[in-house]
Amino acid sequence: MIDAATSGGTAGNILFGTVPVNGAFALTLDTTSAGTAGSISLGTVGASTPLTGLTASGGALTLNGNLSTDDANVDLTGISGVSLASAVTIDTDTSGGTAGNILFGTVPVDGAFALTLDASSAGTSGSITLGPVGSTTLLSSLAVKTAGLTTVGGNISTNGNIDFSAASGGIDLTSSITLDSSAGTGSIDLSGSTVNDGNVAGTDSLTLKAGTGI
Repeated sequence: MIDAATSGGTAGNILFGTVPVNGAFALTLDTTSAGTAGSISLGTVGASTPLTGLTASGGALTLNGNLSTDDANVDLTGISGVSLASAVTIDTDTSGGTAGNILFGTVPVDGAFALTLDASSAGTSGSITLGPVGSTTLLSSLAVKTAGLTTVGGNISTNGNIDFSAASGGIDLTSSITLDSSAGTGSIDLSGSTVNDGNVAGTDSLTLKAGTGI
């Protein structure tokens, strides 16, 4: 565990930049504080030796590379916001066993790059949770792959494709959601998915705005 705030004041930053991180162990990064949270930057994680878990909590998180774990969770629910500085793939199953979960919760994700979330597995797939995507800076595309449950809690906006065709475990909406690729020429593909209202009252809606087709 790396903790940049032990006194309760202004937390320091944890900055890997583009430096690769590897090792068959869990990594926890914490820049939370009762005062001001610090920022975190990560390069490529787990490319040669996947981690057994990754948890980040604190201020803004910048992702400069792919994140790979060996059947273990990637938990970013404690971050204030995620920025993509390059195309990023998050893969939680590198061995074909039980995939970990990919958890953004309600954390916003922005950045003019492609994001691929892969919690699929030849064994048991993991679940994926997403908050708002592209609300400040449109992503170039978004792809979600899992036979586990995908929970969407915020609008998703891209310049390119929004692809849930491999999200075969179903999609639950926790609020009224708009999927919007109309700023560019992207399509919206829900062909492999069943979309459900996660609200017991059944009051949530889904709006699709595609650049080229649905």
